[in-house]
Amino acid sequence: MRLRWVISTGYILLLWACTVSRQPERASEPRSDTTDVARAARSFLGAFDSLNWPAFTSHLSDSVDAYWPRPDSAERLRNRAAVEAQYQAFFDRIRTTRPGPPYLHLKVTHFEVRVFDDVGLVTFELADVPDTIGRRTLVFHRDPAGWRIVHLHASNLPFLH
Repeated sequence: MRLRWVISTGYILLLWACTVSRQPERASEPRSDTTDVARAARSFLGAFDSLNWPAFTSHLSDSVDAYWPRPDSAERLRNRAAVEAQYQAFFDRIRTTRPGPPYLHLKVTHFEVRVFDDVGLVTFELADVPDTIGRRTLVFHRDPAGWRIVHLHASNLPFLH
């Protein structure tokens, strides 16, 4: 009688274990991919901070798009030409008003990198604008030339004291 109970209980537990849904496993992030995306992002940020146009544009995919963080352009920048035009005007404006390089003196905080196969996601905040939290997301895609940015998202939030 006791053996029958043990076998029945074991069978029920086995069935339960087989039917319980598992949480999906997080995509693997091979160390070299994560390191490579972080290196590409930091190189891009260095080029941006120094307003180095050739280095800056070398990180952009031909299919890049972006959201600009300032009210002068609320529309999505839908292609590389639009992205380059917006950033080139910004680079030109900053070069005439500030000494450098570096020009922007970026203070990057909360820098995080995640990689999912051929897509790298980089998020961070910029703490260099007074009374503002600058949230940024860079989406990289691995192509034959390396990790290139396919999307830039920038938003600025007022910092509430």
